[in-house]
Amino acid sequence: MFDHPPVRTFRIFVDRINEWWDQRLHPEARTVLEAAPGGDFKQLWSSGGAFLATVAQVDAPYRLRLVGPLAIARPAHSVVEITFEPTPDGQGTVLVLHHECIGAVSPDTGATYERSWQDLIGRAFADRLRAG
Repeated sequence: MFDHPPVRTFRIFVDRINEWWDQRLHPEARTVLEAAPGGDFKQLWSSGGAFLATVAQVDAPYRLRLVGPLAIARPAHSVVEITFEPTPDGQGTVLVLHHECIGAVSPDTGATYERSWQDLIGRAFADRLRAG
């Protein structure tokens, strides 16, 4: 749970993703999330970049759905749905992330993604949200 309402939590998640998304595919990578249907979730650097996913659905500030490879090197497809649920008093947000992946993935892919998401959301994003 985060001590900010969904509007603020969603905006920092989307608009300031480059400030907290620290899983970079290249030392110069800048993370971009175009939060509109069909928008790109990608990393860019001076000599190129990488496509991570397409924004399939946005219902700001409550839902974001991404579909794509999410940097898996093998043929695979991920669907990530992130919901920003208001607490009963409306002053906080419960962030719920659901990630499904199909394709040529290894047996430990699920556990690897779970650890990565917990670190990204529980540490990097939480720190950025607290900082304002």
